[in-house]
Amino acid sequence: MKHAVCIVVDRLSAGFLGAYGNTWIDTPHIDHFASQSTVYDQTLIDSPRLPVLYDSFWRGSHALVARPAAALPGLLQAAGTATWLLTDDAEVADLELAAAFDSRMLVDLPDEPRIADDVAATHFAEFFAAAAGQLSAIERPTLLWLHTRGLATTWDAPLLFREAYAGEEDPAAPDTADVPGLRLEAEFDPDELLGYAHAYAGQVTLLDDCLGGLFQSLDEQGLADNTLVLLVAARGFPLGEHGRVGAVQGDTEGEPLYGELIQVPLIVRAPGAKGSTRSQQLIQPLDVYATLVDWLNGPERADDLPLAMNLLKQARPDRQRRTRAVASGDGGQWALRTPDWLLRHAADERLELYVKPDDRWEINDVADRCPEVVAALCDAYQATCRGDWTSPVELEQDHEVA
Repeated sequence: MKHAVCIVVDRLSAGFLGAYGNTWIDTPHIDHFASQSTVYDQTLIDSPRLPVLYDSFWRGSHALVARPAAALPGLLQAAGTATWLLTDDAEVADLELAAAFDSRMLVDLPDEPRIADDVAATHFAEFFAAAAGQLSAIERPTLLWLHTRGLATTWDAPLLFREAYAGEEDPAAPDTADVPGLRLEAEFDPDELLGYAHAYAGQVTLLDDCLGGLFQSLDEQGLADNTLVLLVAARGFPLGEHGRVGAVQGDTEGEPLYGELIQVPLIVRAPGAKGSTRSQQLIQPLDVYATLVDWLNGPERADDLPLAMNLLKQARPDRQRRTRAVASGDGGQWALRTPDWLLRHAADERLELYVKPDDRWEINDVADRCPEVVAALCDAYQATCRGDWTSPVELEQDHEVA
């Protein structure tokens, strides 16, 4: 009897997890989970707008190409699989397809900006306690979809979680649970930014503790040996990389499509997996759809998805590798990623080019030095809009950018 648990954490940045190379934040439970899983290093969301993102997760669609497959809940229900949605985000609970789940549960957690006195009183603890309760109710093949607002809502971890990351000479960590959302002024105070980073790190450690409890519940309920578990973020969280901290309210241009927002963690643990593997394949949210269809409904259905990749079979030699990943945002923004480049089209029509994977945080814009690369990637974007995902990106010559 097969099950799947998909855990979606909003605003979780890959760069703050040990499994993705972070060395100063404690995430032992996620790191242990990763040691039994496949870690996808190059996962990019196709949109920072949750309704669009969830069309990809639940319809096998993409923000640029409206070619949806059968809706995930109905497809799995027809195969005898129960579909349960548990979320603390009213926006997700109110999505059209959310009503198609057999069970839709909204964990009503108030957005009170207060620091909790202990872990049990935190947002994460209450949400994952509810999730663990759902595990105990599984009696037949089940998809349990968990979506938490995560780090987009109140940062309520006890102060000691953030204080643990401040050195003796560092400024005191902020003592508020408010989630920052601001543009940094030209002369911003770096100590203030450091405080936000420590507070964010404290929330990540709290998340890790609570996920550890959920993973333990899977073991205790005897589900670990027949349950596919996916941990993925809905969006990342900017922490000053390009002049912003968090999401700025009322920004008509939308959030800039840089890596700190659109490149997210994805860790997939399949039953019976031996050790950890890493993949540099370009992954997008519709691949989660294909993978769940394969696991719970049969590989013949997953193979009939021209745009999506089944993560359980993506290493097969007869499968074409994706040559690009694309994200679409507000204000005419888009970003195209290949194994070697990221091209960002800003709301003001500006084009920026970054060398990948070396320039992880998109610091050095080389668009003016590589105009032919920019032109080729613009052509690739137009091809992608027409539904061509696999043709190679034609460049006139190889480029080495110091």
